[in-house]
Amino acid sequence: MGDVFWVILVGFGMGFIGSIPPLGPVALMMINRVFKGQLKFAFFTGVGGAVAEVIYAALAVTGVGLLHSKAGVTSELLALISASILLGVGLYFFYQSYKKHPAPAHPNLAEQGDPELAADASTGTSFSHFMRGFSVSFLNPILIINWTLAVAYFFSLFQLKADLVGQLLFAVAVGAGKILWTAIEVILLNLFRERYSRAVLARVEKGLSVALIVSALFLGYQTLFLA
Repeated sequence: MGDVFWVILVGFGMGFIGSIPPLGPVALMMINRVFKGQLKFAFFTGVGGAVAEVIYAALAVTGVGLLHSKAGVTSELLALISASILLGVGLYFFYQSYKKHPAPAHPNLAEQGDPELAADASTGTSFSHFMRGFSVSFLNPILIINWTLAVAYFFSLFQLKADLVGQLLFAVAVGAGKILWTAIEVILLNLFRERYSRAVLARVEKGLSVALIVSALFLGYQTLFLA
């Protein structure tokens, strides 16, 4: 029973704390939506990404994450696929940050009759944004390696063991931690959006896009030349 409590606590901590850095493609997608005032879509995008990571966490804690080596899929190949996804998302939002928007009277509120911002506000559904977040995370195969290594490290550090029920509770706790931080992140980002002008928000988004592109290029370089 004691192990189950600690397994749940470790899972929640890994999900919550591991989600705090505003890095990665799903985080950039969330920031983009919050800066457009699409708080609900931002939340569902984050939840979609969280659900995908819960699947990888569940695979890692059950040991299935180790199967990639038996299937002949190398870590280098998974890293290159992940680098391609990161680069694609980074370039997309970097391009989007260059789109010109007419400045509204209030820096964070669109003027009536602004068709481009009105279209932004009604683009897609909660489910479609959930699926976008889920797809981007699920198609990022480096996560299975990250979760496998993280689970092995923390379970060894705290000398934890988990049966099937414990493994299930671990995955649920990871999801709870990630979704809780997703909600907090949306609130914090919205406070940031309300405080600063759209020009500042655009520069922040552009900077994060560049950071994602650089990290993708570094991951690709590291995999091809330093591995």
